[in-house]
Amino acid sequence: MSNQKRFSTRVGVAVEQLLKTDRKKVLGPEQLQPSAPGLCVAGVLNAGFFTVGNRSFLVARVDEVVDPGIAKRVKEQYGAEDVVPFFDYKESALLAVPVNHPANYNPDSDVLLVSPGYPSPLDRQIYFAYLSHLRLIEIDSAIASLDGTIVLAPSNKHDCYGCEDARSVVIEDTVTIAYNALGICGSSIHRAQLRADFSVAAREMIFAPDQKHGCLFPQRIDGQLMIVTRPLVRTYVGAAGIWIYSSDEGSRWKVLGPLVLPRHDSVWDNVRVGPGPSPLLTEAGWLLLYYGVDHEKSYHVGAVLLDSKDPMQVIARTSNPILSPEFDWELNGRRADTVFPSGAKLDGNDRVTLYYGAADTCVGVATFSLGELLSRMNP
Repeated sequence: MSNQKRFSTRVGVAVEQLLKTDRKKVLGPEQLQPSAPGLCVAGVLNAGFFTVGNRSFLVARVDEVVDPGIAKRVKEQYGAEDVVPFFDYKESALLAVPVNHPANYNPDSDVLLVSPGYPSPLDRQIYFAYLSHLRLIEIDSAIASLDGTIVLAPSNKHDCYGCEDARSVVIEDTVTIAYNALGICGSSIHRAQLRADFSVAAREMIFAPDQKHGCLFPQRIDGQLMIVTRPLVRTYVGAAGIWIYSSDEGSRWKVLGPLVLPRHDSVWDNVRVGPGPSPLLTEAGWLLLYYGVDHEKSYHVGAVLLDSKDPMQVIARTSNPILSPEFDWELNGRRADTVFPSGAKLDGNDRVTLYYGAADTCVGVATFSLGELLSRMNP
């Protein structure tokens, strides 16, 4: 969640990056209108990517907070420290809820306490200071349709805290979005299929809590649908990594096992790793870009190469990151020191275009050579 460090702690800290990348910021919260009156856009980030015909789209996560004017009035009324948005799924209503921080508040693990006197929608606690939805934004060489279309938004108890971090693919001519649903039971992975007009045709939960960052392969392998996810590790044994599953029809999934785990002798992916965009099929195998987190809570981008016929087999992995936080808009924001891979495409045979969330605030795009990357990966 985006209640993390706001300012970079990486002053004077450098991790050598594997290759040269060209990158720029392409979309920020100031470019979008809020989804409803009383809200403000705080971040646009972690956008999935897909193409249909000659049209290209981002499926961007949009985080919204309560409008400052409304927040001020509600804080004064209830003597609250903050006011946060919440979707009351029982009444299908958007609320501005006054909250206070518990003593020694830790945004990584603590809840926000609903102010006394306010009729609480839940058990007097709120988990997030923002509310997220997924918005479809058509792009070309620049961003074309800024406001876009809201495709997935909070609607029930399983996503009342938001719909986040889409990974989008076209499988058997159907646009399919895997995304995080945050609700009262935890973080689950849902799958949505879109019609030709990009409205939602079907949506379902495919992984129960606690799971995040489901990423579908763009085609069947040996007749099976494939997906990678990051289970949320809650035991004292810490191995927060990427797991892989297969399925006949996409609703019931067979566990194949762990695929990529943190490397404790590394300086950039030693705490946890998770899947980025849908894997890209290359002549060398499946290229899976992933995020790696270090002990400073910085996010980096790495890659593994998987066998094209048996993606359980890891052929090679990057020793150094492809991207690390470098520019001010990656270093400082709602989650400082973060580059989070989420959408990618292969242009021709050699150029990779990667869309990524920067500091949980905006969307960046990076391009680099596939050939150069492959030549620098280690078995």
